[in-house]
Amino acid sequence: MATPVGPMTTIKAVEKIVRSLPGHGDVVVSALETGLATDAGVAESYLDDAIRRIQSDLQIEENLYRAESWTPASVIRFSGDVTLTGVSYTHSTFTITKTGAFATYTWRRKDRVYITGGTDVTPGYYEVASKVSNDAIRLFAAPAGTNGNETDWTLGGIGYQYGIAFDSNTLGIARAIETHDQVMLHGLTAFNRRTNDYDFGSASPVLIDRRVQLGFDALPVHVQSLIVERAMVEYQRRRIGDAQRDAMLNAEKTEGRAAYEATRAPAEPAPRPPIVGSPFTTQQQRG
Repeated sequence: MATPVGPMTTIKAVEKIVRSLPGHGDVVVSALETGLATDAGVAESYLDDAIRRIQSDLQIEENLYRAESWTPASVIRFSGDVTLTGVSYTHSTFTITKTGAFATYTWRRKDRVYITGGTDVTPGYYEVASKVSNDAIRLFAAPAGTNGNETDWTLGGIGYQYGIAFDSNTLGIARAIETHDQVMLHGLTAFNRRTNDYDFGSASPVLIDRRVQLGFDALPVHVQSLIVERAMVEYQRRRIGDAQRDAMLNAEKTEGRAAYEATRAPAEPAPRPPIVGSPFTTQQQRG
């Protein structure tokens, strides 16, 4: 069982992780080095990973925020340009086209494109059936008001009309209360399981029990202990593995250099052994 390490700050936790490496027992970490390839920076990255994983695994009570009220609103998952103008529509195939507009777009189930205006179209969200190419997407059905091809539509992005986008510290949804009692989490967007959709259909508030990731300093002592020990294991594995790899590479370089130098050194001719018992040997020696 993990031994409680006592309440500590993130800096002290990083320091403890770094000190777990052989030969680093006297290291002092005075500031975080987030994102750097230093000992402290790497240790912090493993600490951050362990913080989320442990809290997610344990489902600890401290992480539960009960009956939060969330009001569904527009959730734009893919924006492309802020507003796409001069978009073409082909009525026979329900295809929306704009050169290069969808190059970085990845289709996801229940995506909706927000058509903000144009000739013979009713502005609104319309479900995307597929990504045809970097230049085009196809809708499931013709948007309201359409009766032919158009070239002047404007788009406001792809997402959900009445979705709930949670902040990045959200670990999961425990349950939803009242009307939307089958809400689940997909990435950081709420998923309405009752209608098998990401769209709640209205802007009526939804009460949700949500689990969140707490900061390291706010966690109980026993959870801090588990997190630090998990991070230590991963950090030691990474650092010791790096050291062994570097040693092997250096050894290979040294051996390779020695072998190379050996090929460049002139070879000395081996001495010829005397011909034992030859009748010429004695005569030549006398001569």
